[in-house]
Amino acid sequence: MYFKIALFVGLLLATMYAGPVLADSPLSLKEAINLAQGAADPSVEAFRRRAESEDEDAVAARALADPRVTIGAANIPLDDFSFTREQMTQLQLSARQSFPRGNTRALSSKSRSIRSAEYTARAQAQIDTLVRDVSIAWFNVRFSYVAEEELRTLYELLQELNAQQESDFASSGSAALQRIYRTELEQALIEDRLDAVVQDREQAIEELARYIGRGSAIRVPAVYTNHDLMILSELQIQDALEENPVLVSIEKQVQFANNGVALAKEAFKPEFGVEGRFGRRGSDRSDFGSVMLSFDLPIFTSKKQAPALRAAKRREQAARLDRDALFRDLTRQALTHVSDITKLHQRVKRFEGTTLERANDAVVASRNAYGAGNIDFAELVRAEITLRDLRLRRAALYRDLNIAKAQLKFILGEVG
Repeated sequence: MYFKIALFVGLLLATMYAGPVLADSPLSLKEAINLAQGAADPSVEAFRRRAESEDEDAVAARALADPRVTIGAANIPLDDFSFTREQMTQLQLSARQSFPRGNTRALSSKSRSIRSAEYTARAQAQIDTLVRDVSIAWFNVRFSYVAEEELRTLYELLQELNAQQESDFASSGSAALQRIYRTELEQALIEDRLDAVVQDREQAIEELARYIGRGSAIRVPAVYTNHDLMILSELQIQDALEENPVLVSIEKQVQFANNGVALAKEAFKPEFGVEGRFGRRGSDRSDFGSVMLSFDLPIFTSKKQAPALRAAKRREQAARLDRDALFRDLTRQALTHVSDITKLHQRVKRFEGTTLERANDAVVASRNAYGAGNIDFAELVRAEITLRDLRLRRAALYRDLNIAKAQLKFILGEVG
């Protein structure tokens, strides 16, 4: 009996504490991206719905127009309204089917299919934008935690130094008081920097919460160690750009405009209609039947069809120019990010290899020199602050490097 109660209580406690443990686990970049992609962002879903609607319209555009049926009476005498007195009086039934010009139906359906492909590409572009924005927000949140840790460590160190100066106040007098004021000033400045870091973090968390919800956004980011160098030539960039969804959507606009030119050419062809009529006459008179073919004559094309065709060609040229301009812009942006990545990687390597080593050596030497009475307290504090500032700059370089990679991946995909 007691064993069953203990087992039940244990299971209940495990259920209660399993959720918070999971919720408090570090948030990796990959998990943040997966959460955002699985959240059915409205901007993405809107493009998908538009693509689906264009697919349905493409099916409808291929169909013929509905037949037109006419029912009526003809040649009725108005003095007695008799349907049998006059031979020409009849009840008529007619059906007419029209056939659009040339290949208009197939081309109209193709236009809708091209629009659907464009919206699908724009949906993918929106997903890529989402991944980029989530990545940038995540790296900013991650940097804020690293910065806070470094600043709090420096604050605690200054607090220890301040406590030491307070203990030496009785023997050192005004000199110790000056050192106390110095450390308190530095602590106040660090507190202000901490406030700024927390403020920046809140902004980054709100950006992240836009895509993954605040409950996930407030989790501490996991450690990120992917620092692979992404160096691509201009030719590689141009090849990769062929798969860029933004450029693909523009290419679909070019295809749509090209199809518009083909539709404009179809306007030079006649539109046909076939009509069948049946006339019912009274008494023993023979019924009438009629079959007719109708078509228009596009002979005055210089005022209507020709200007429309020229306009369609201009739209196609404009779409091609938009595509070429975007291609150049994306190439320039990608090359800029590649240059940034190269420079940032060099700076990170310099910080890791030389700058921080010398800063650590300087701190150790300053502590030893201060203990031996060879330097003053202000120089010791400067050495400690310089080391932490350099560590913060290294963290900022890593953040900027990873953001530049996220920007490059947004343009080129995973080619890099």
